[in-house]
Amino acid sequence: MILTFQDSASAQEVVLKDNFFYLDGKKFFMKGIGYEAGAVPGSLPWSRTFDPVVLRSDMRRIVGGGFNTIRTWAPLTVQELDVLKEFDIRIIMGIWIDNAGNVNDPAFVSESEAKIREMMAYSKDYPAIIAYLIMGEPELDVIARAGYENTMSFLKKLADIVRASHPGRPVSISNGANCTNIDTNVFDFSAYNVYIYNPVTVNYLHGYAEYIRYLRRQVRNGIPLLITEYGLSVSPTGPGNWGYGGNSLTLQASGDIYMYKQLVDGGATGAFLFNYSDGWWKGGDERIHNDNPEEWFGLVSYSKRSDKIGQERPVWKAVREYQSVVITQPRSGEIYNGKVPLELFINDTIDQVNILMNGQVIRQLLHVGDYVADSLDLEFGEARDINLVFNCLDAAGNLVKTEEKSILLHDGNLVLPSIQIQIENPNFWKDGYMKVNYQVHRPAGYTSNARLDYIYYPHIGWNYGDNFETTLPAGEWVQFSATHSINSAVNVITVGAAFDVNFGNFNKRIVNQLVVSRINTLATRPDIISWEPETFRLWPNPASDHFSLAFEPGEGLVDYNLSIMDCRGRCVWSGKTDPGNHRIDISRLDPGVYFIRVIRVGNPDPVIRKLIKISRGKSE
Repeated sequence: MILTFQDSASAQEVVLKDNFFYLDGKKFFMKGIGYEAGAVPGSLPWSRTFDPVVLRSDMRRIVGGGFNTIRTWAPLTVQELDVLKEFDIRIIMGIWIDNAGNVNDPAFVSESEAKIREMMAYSKDYPAIIAYLIMGEPELDVIARAGYENTMSFLKKLADIVRASHPGRPVSISNGANCTNIDTNVFDFSAYNVYIYNPVTVNYLHGYAEYIRYLRRQVRNGIPLLITEYGLSVSPTGPGNWGYGGNSLTLQASGDIYMYKQLVDGGATGAFLFNYSDGWWKGGDERIHNDNPEEWFGLVSYSKRSDKIGQERPVWKAVREYQSVVITQPRSGEIYNGKVPLELFINDTIDQVNILMNGQVIRQLLHVGDYVADSLDLEFGEARDINLVFNCLDAAGNLVKTEEKSILLHDGNLVLPSIQIQIENPNFWKDGYMKVNYQVHRPAGYTSNARLDYIYYPHIGWNYGDNFETTLPAGEWVQFSATHSINSAVNVITVGAAFDVNFGNFNKRIVNQLVVSRINTLATRPDIISWEPETFRLWPNPASDHFSLAFEPGEGLVDYNLSIMDCRGRCVWSGKTDPGNHRIDISRLDPGVYFIRVIRVGNPDPVIRKLIKISRGKSE
């Protein structure tokens, strides 16, 4: 899918395709940071005084740190936008629409529309604004009271005002990890705030990179996914260990870099660190730096109330070095069955990139410029784990950055372990409990962790949720059931399970989760799927002599690799086809359970469907 946005005032074009923003035809990875104008000690952002000296100092630092985009929560003023014209910086403009407001109240609706129109009256004239965010972190209980359809109608109406006022710019909301029941596909791009410590789906079930992959799969093909907040607080007290507050300066630096790397490996194509500087106002008194985690997320700190410029924390240097080269391909944790793609977004401090495997340089990129799109020709055959090291050097030959990418290569006949989820009592809302059955498939060829992690997440506010673990018995196919009580206040539930597998030094988190909601209908997909399951139909099932497949071609003809695997993971048939109807002969196969594995060319993730082969003469 390709969405094109033309800004008539500046003739600057914004195109959304291939999961990226393209600016004037150039692929653009957002190296972003959150920025609150006027959020200096003793000041409230919404009652700030225009200070061009502080604004210019902040922007010089931001650009010097390798950032190319800022994200705001409230509109910048005309004076501030005029100053930003002096800098090579893009803007995602936010506007604070109350996420607890009643969308069924005509007065609130009218006030919100007026806010949008007031901003758009001048923001449309600034080509540096490349997108808009019209709300941050909607509250699930508010949506439940107002009604899901009413809420979405309200947000669509605001988005349409933005589109009509500034036709050249896409619109979205900045969603939270607790509101995954919201269909972000109604917007032009998908945006999420994702912190490593909350909720249980991120922190325990998926892990950070796999959770970003999960969000990526929820977005329609081609649409960008942006992580609009991530970071760690260094408040004096708190749990530490990459938790909500209490982190040392060293933990902040290592944790922020970990999340940055993981979100890139997960498939996000832009991200915004929270936050440029500490927000003294967030604890309730802007004159005092309170011991409140919200006040200590800054990459820049202020020493006293009169300090308006601040000092960079160690995390600033770490982020600057990391994003000197952002390697979006290959991605750690991915499985490749063709050429390994290379994609690097590079700043002007880097002149050379050496790619090593087993300690030997296998590719040298010289005088690299600001973007590289290529591939690595590696030998494919039986599955093997590969560790690639990227050494990035400046023009003087000094090492600026090094990064490792752990991937798995295979010849196309690889069956991944999987988890299937079934809710055994379909009337669980009425029953007041949910009984969940997990079927775990662990084919040969992997070292599997016997520990199964599973969760129950009731999506209540910012509560963490519940996490559990159990030990799986030996066997290729095993089952496990868990029962969870449902509070009457719960409207959305996520259940899921995960375990780790290794192939040599390659580690993969096998995850599946199911989201159910009683305030809206969800089209949930298991974690192993990364393209629309409705594009693939299989019938009859059970089948005796044959089965048929049908594909929808989408935007153009697409080739598919097909294979039939038996219960031991052995390939008993393989072939290649294109969209249309296809009849596959299985008359020579023994009766039993088989798995139809489909890979769309250009996408390494499979769709797997179970097929039951029966003896001839039995009813299909």
